[in-house]
Amino acid sequence: MATVRRRGAGARKRVGAVPQNRSGAGVSKPVGPAAQVFSRYRRVGLDTICFIYHLSKHPLYTGITADLFAMIESGRLAAVTSSLALIEILARPKQVGHQAAADTYKVVLATFPNLELRRADIAITELAAELRVRYRVTTPEAIHLATAIIDGAEVFIGNTEPLRAVKEIEVVLLDDVRATLAKETA
Repeated sequence: MATVRRRGAGARKRVGAVPQNRSGAGVSKPVGPAAQVFSRYRRVGLDTICFIYHLSKHPLYTGITADLFAMIESGRLAAVTSSLALIEILARPKQVGHQAAADTYKVVLATFPNLELRRADIAITELAAELRVRYRVTTPEAIHLATAIIDGAEVFIGNTEPLRAVKEIEVVLLDDVRATLAKETA
């Protein structure tokens, strides 16, 4: 299997990234409301937008992505994304001359516990082409979807409307999670 990096339970954790209890040990269950939405899954596929919303601290999605990444980091979820995510995430900081930010993002993604960055192989590429044609998703979305499907993810998490039509894997849109959480708090 062509894998960039796989991090499991024994991976190095970043200080302060997971809520801490008084003893300093990671809390076993993320406390945010979005955690309940994701808790029924064991392995998720991630579209790059999950990382972008989280890294940019998007006001509408940061709470959701914070719960999602806390669950991944703590091992309550395993995640996979295409190594293409690195291109999509690093392009903007490099474009505006923020090399230090690009370097930090690269290290964080390559070492994030329980997150696999998987290279595209022939099976992923062929499936991505089929998904691209069948659902008219973007090429990056098709690659991320195919990666998740081939890698055995139970659900793909993204945030664009064309993903709703995908039948090969369950899809959760961040907008739908946000709407569900808004209803629960209303």
